[in-house]
Amino acid sequence: MSNKVTIFNKIETYGIIIVFILMALRGIFGPGLNSLMLYFTTLLAIFYLWLGFFIFTRTMPLDLLDPRRRAQFNPFIISSSIVMGVVYSYTFIAILFGFLFYSGMMFMLGSSFILVLVTTALLYFYDKQKPVPSWYMRQLYKRSILFGAISFILWVTPVDTRLEILFRDHPEFIEAYQHYRENPEDERAIERLREERSRFR
Repeated sequence: MSNKVTIFNKIETYGIIIVFILMALRGIFGPGLNSLMLYFTTLLAIFYLWLGFFIFTRTMPLDLLDPRRRAQFNPFIISSSIVMGVVYSYTFIAILFGFLFYSGMMFMLGSSFILVLVTTALLYFYDKQKPVPSWYMRQLYKRSILFGAISFILWVTPVDTRLEILFRDHPEFIEAYQHYRENPEDERAIERLREERSRFR
């Protein structure tokens, strides 16, 4: 296993940059960018979900045909790279929920932050017991800090504050969402929120 940069690592880097730029632009220019942010964030989440092993071990699928390369992967490296890919995928979906105010967003944000915190802590304690290559652990720590921080900020920021920031030019949506929060079982409230949300597609 080496710390070389593969095509998967380059795709990840560009994907993160694009998603973060879209999130920043979404905050500045409003929900007109919802669809674009949804599309690229979902793609990045799928990328982590299916390719976490190759991203974090910095290998390519054909490398697995080489017995010498396969011998470099111990159970910890294999399992942790796959698990963290799943965790980061879930975290990006949670962040998306936090921006778009989908149902269950508070649970998604809270659980994603806790999941990042717990899995990263387990990685840290394992590394202290059985040292792992520093470049491997360092890349996971950096991602956990960055993605976990975004999830945490969205989680602890009051919902009304986020509404005022992200939908400041759309009082109808804010009113519809607040009414839905107060009456989550009301079919009329649900339908009204659905109608207001559809205006941004």
